[in-house]
Amino acid sequence: MRYLIGMFALVLALGVSVSAQAEVQNVKVGGDIQIRGITRSNYNLVDKVLDASWYDSAVRLQISADLSNDVGAVVRLINERDWNATAGGDGTGKEDIALDLGYITLDNMFGYPVKATLGRQDILFGEGFLIGDGFNGVSNSNLYYGSTESIRTAFDALRVTYSAAPYTVDLFTAKIHEGFASSLNGDTNLSGVNVNYAYLDIATFDLGYFVKLDGNTGSTKDNNTKALSLRGEGEIPSIPGLTVKGEYVWETGKVITSSNTQDRDANGWYLGAEYALQDNTYQPYFGATYVFLSGEDTTTNDREQFDALYSDYQDFGTIASLKGLNDTNLKAWKLTAGLKPTEALSLDIAYAILNKDETAATIDDHIANELDATLTYDYTEDVQFGLSAAWFDSGQYYTDTYGATYDKTATQVVGSVKVSF
Repeated sequence: MRYLIGMFALVLALGVSVSAQAEVQNVKVGGDIQIRGITRSNYNLVDKVLDASWYDSAVRLQISADLSNDVGAVVRLINERDWNATAGGDGTGKEDIALDLGYITLDNMFGYPVKATLGRQDILFGEGFLIGDGFNGVSNSNLYYGSTESIRTAFDALRVTYSAAPYTVDLFTAKIHEGFASSLNGDTNLSGVNVNYAYLDIATFDLGYFVKLDGNTGSTKDNNTKALSLRGEGEIPSIPGLTVKGEYVWETGKVITSSNTQDRDANGWYLGAEYALQDNTYQPYFGATYVFLSGEDTTTNDREQFDALYSDYQDFGTIASLKGLNDTNLKAWKLTAGLKPTEALSLDIAYAILNKDETAATIDDHIANELDATLTYDYTEDVQFGLSAAWFDSGQYYTDTYGATYDKTATQVVGSVKVSF
């Protein structure tokens, strides 16, 4: 790890010196504005509790500069807020403007197909099952969830990418939390390497290894998770329209507190398929995905609870993901279907069956069933309208865990308009 940090420090020093000499060749200004109207009822599964309706907006402005010597720079600013609320979507003042992205790029370093990306940037591998969201991290895992979810996902990171078809290799280190004020280690760091292999034009495969070191343990030692990931996605040539995908993650490491240390032995995976009818005017499709995230088995000394790291994978249902069911201890089926009644209009439907992997003997493992429906209308090439509805039908798990009153169906309806420029 010390050598890895030293290498990135050298790249950073070179990047600063090169960018200081670069001249502006081209500047692009763009961004997007999204406005939503949201209605929720029975959101904490109790009748008429946490019912609410409100508007919010997210505005992003991006400036990209192409400089000489294969140097580039990107800055994106963001404002997220509930309308006329006392705080923005990130919990700060409602008029605050935050840094969403801010990085420099160095292409073709020293004449090789190597690119360095230095600063606040998006990092996404595969479908984001482990690495994809550096701002929100794993969603709030308790029953209650407010309106503070953010579209910000960037990591403060140093990244080097080597591209030589059919391979792409990414090496990165990210600062998740700086604990310099802590009397203990305090820092949380994420580092890793991901190797992508593109097979012709029909499939891609990824092998990744990621390490999270967390010093916020109440101990002088780091809590650590080491994750090995194998992923694949592609078409089945013998069956036109059929695509399959899957990823398996095995985790080891140490779970450390001030009074105890456990070995981590967890796993998570998903497997899915989708079939799109060919030569059909309405472009219908059907799909199914199964997701498994191991839960804690209290009969062993190891920690089997899956660590989702900084996942942006939300293939569980809209409300299920908002309630944080995408972080650990889950078995979920999701069935999907959709079509395009017109060239500009799309209809997508999803049905999820959610269960816990591990529960106490007195608690049922059925969490909920969720139905989602989404209409999307492309008004122009730049403007898109959306209307979505979600029904989260709670299972016996909630009444066993929280009490008999937690048996209602949570609903959410969202209308939106988004313009990109």
